[in-house]
Amino acid sequence: MRRPKREIIEDTDSNAFITGWADTVTLLLVFFVYIISISSIDIAKLFKATESFKREVSSTVSYERELVIPELTKKLQSYVKEEQLENEIKISGSINDILINFGDRLLFDSASAKLTPRGEEILKEIAAQLNVSGILIRIEGHTDNRPISNDQFPSNWHLSAYRSAEVVGYLVSNGVDPKICEIIGFSDTKPIDKKNTNEARAKNRRVLLLIKESYSNQTNEIKIGGAV
Repeated sequence: MRRPKREIIEDTDSNAFITGWADTVTLLLVFFVYIISISSIDIAKLFKATESFKREVSSTVSYERELVIPELTKKLQSYVKEEQLENEIKISGSINDILINFGDRLLFDSASAKLTPRGEEILKEIAAQLNVSGILIRIEGHTDNRPISNDQFPSNWHLSAYRSAEVVGYLVSNGVDPKICEIIGFSDTKPIDKKNTNEARAKNRRVLLLIKESYSNQTNEIKIGGAV
């Protein structure tokens, strides 16, 4: 017995969709090729203009950053001059950093890490000038070469580090951001004057405040004993 032939039903709707989609994609491709062919954009000139724009933006940002340190230097120097502290505080620097040298006995009494009342007054005024963005602050403690050994300070390393910590603690308590600060104690390892005289030792007993320009977020580090 012969089986009846099955009627094959073609999926005409599906084929029609595929054909229509292919035609659409082809037309879009031709359209974009046409647009590109009639375009007068010079890729080399476009690249050159983009690079020029980047340089202009970069130089503008750098210029604005470079103004931070010079302006801060002027303010600090004006304060020192107004208070007639030129013989006790020395300020030097460049376009990217400032170095403030607090002389012997200005901030601390002999063999002490407690700020003097006058030292607190001076640091409070300086702290008010340091509330600016884009800077890092490092406080260095330096002693003379006379050994010290007591219950509070077993060595000059301890004394120099404690003095640095005392200064940064006072600055932070007066509004300076602790995240931009670091301390370091050098003991007597970096003398200004190597002579073994009272005058030389007075020069070597000092606290330095170094202000540097910062281009990125930094975290504070506590360094003791000359490690850099």
